Amino acid sequence: MEKIDAKTAILNLLVNYEMTKKQMSGNNPSFKLGKAFTDYEAKLQENKETMIKTSPFYRQYLLTKMSPDFQTFAQAKAQGKNRCYHFRII
Repeated sequence: MEKIDAKTAILNLLVNYEMTKKQMSGNNPSFKLGKAFTDYEAKLQENKETMIKTSPFYRQYLLTKMSPDFQTFAQAKAQGKNRCYHFRII
């Protein structure tokens, strides 16, 4: 459980870093993080099923990760736009 908590703490730092960098880019839709960053993030999530079941902090990470996409979806729905958004669950 301690390893999962440590990995989740790092993942939460990474998602906050990602959100900050995206904001600094002016929310540029073509903004992407480097391959090393995404590979490291994926490596920390090798045991997703166990992490989801046992760690509320990991579930919070997932919610934080999808928050910007959900906000875009909700804004479009509130404005009556019929756009289709696909959510990526990690």
